[in-house]
Amino acid sequence: MFDDDGGDRYVENDDIVPSGFLIYNDAPVEVKLFTSYEDIQKRLIFIASEEKADNNNFHNEKTAIISFIKQALDNIVSNQNASGKDAMYLSRIVNALPSNS
Repeated sequence: MFDDDGGDRYVENDDIVPSGFLIYNDAPVEVKLFTSYEDIQKRLIFIASEEKADNNNFHNEKTAIISFIKQALDNIVSNQNASGKDAMYLSRIVNALPSNS
């Protein structure tokens, strides 16, 4: 910002923030840690209810949940002692998908 007389002195004003700039702050970042599949299910129910209310800022969280579930399925499939349960789990996942996917 320049001063009122058209000079090129910089006027410091913490209240003025140009449009399109992010303001840095020291606020803590909220991180969701899940300790069980029930926690994930509860969070997904919450996200679904928020999205019904047009609060649609959960993309990153849903992507992280998908990644977590994919890793869990990878661990099940790579387990040599799964005794056929891995195919059963995958079948349940496929059956839960919408038919138009």
